[in-house]
Amino acid sequence: MKKNVTDVSDVGFRFGSSGCMPAPSGKRVPIGLSHRLPLPCVVAIAFCAVLVSSPHARAAEKQQKLESLLRRYPDADANKDGKLTAEEAKAYVAANPELRQNRQADAKGKADGKGEATVKGGPARWEETIKQFEATDAATPPPKGGVLLVGGSNARRWTNVSEYFPQHRVINRGFGGARLTDVLHYTDRIVLPYAPKTILLNAGGNDLSSGKTPEQIRDAARAFITKVHAALPETRIYCIGVPPVRRASTTPEGFNTIRALNALMAELACTEKNVEFIDLFPAFLDAKGQHRSELFVEDGTHFNAKGYETLTGLLRGKL
Repeated sequence: MKKNVTDVSDVGFRFGSSGCMPAPSGKRVPIGLSHRLPLPCVVAIAFCAVLVSSPHARAAEKQQKLESLLRRYPDADANKDGKLTAEEAKAYVAANPELRQNRQADAKGKADGKGEATVKGGPARWEETIKQFEATDAATPPPKGGVLLVGGSNARRWTNVSEYFPQHRVINRGFGGARLTDVLHYTDRIVLPYAPKTILLNAGGNDLSSGKTPEQIRDAARAFITKVHAALPETRIYCIGVPPVRRASTTPEGFNTIRALNALMAELACTEKNVEFIDLFPAFLDAKGQHRSELFVEDGTHFNAKGYETLTGLLRGKL
């Protein structure tokens, strides 16, 4: 029986609408449009495909995807956002130092059963940030009797807050994704030394994201107020409510949880001297009760310039 042998040099590939398939020279592919390529061209194409899928190319693609996630969810708790897969959330958290510090602190607290009171866990994750504040204060001591803005990322991101209140001396001590319990922990170091006449407390949202209940957050706020007024009884504290962020607005439960926290904070303010609650819901919802996206950056959580201007309007007459 005669064997069918085809010279390797005479082998090409035909590319048709159904893909590519090997074929001896001269044999035609009956499906779709086709084009016969000599073997050297096929080898070159295969080599290029390998280059495209090289580690460098894959790394660049991964970086582009990660940067896209960062634009969509800056400072957000990615693992709690249903729009991210577990793999995407893991990549995001790995690239975000603030979230990574929070996760490590939570893991440490669960491991030793002491929660946020542990030395290496909890508020200790912000130690380097607090030291930077102290170094700045040592180099250029801020004036006493001013306005202190303290809290999490919406406070930290308000880098030009002094421009919104030019008639006041404003100190910004917002840090990362700080929780109210973190602010309480560092009160002796980044609140009391300034002897502020007014405190703008912007915290609570990160506590909710970490799993704390509205009641636990209210209790932490009460502890902060008690600590401040023990040393500075005349200091006025404005507790800025948690805004109607886009992520919470997608479910009734999300909005209800924020409303419950804000209600408890408003009630607390009524029972404490020199404390007032600033409710953001009326100004940050439209006429239909929907999240006003034009007041937030793309992530729907952090304020943009218009959002900060709206907040300023709620505060300006009170300072």
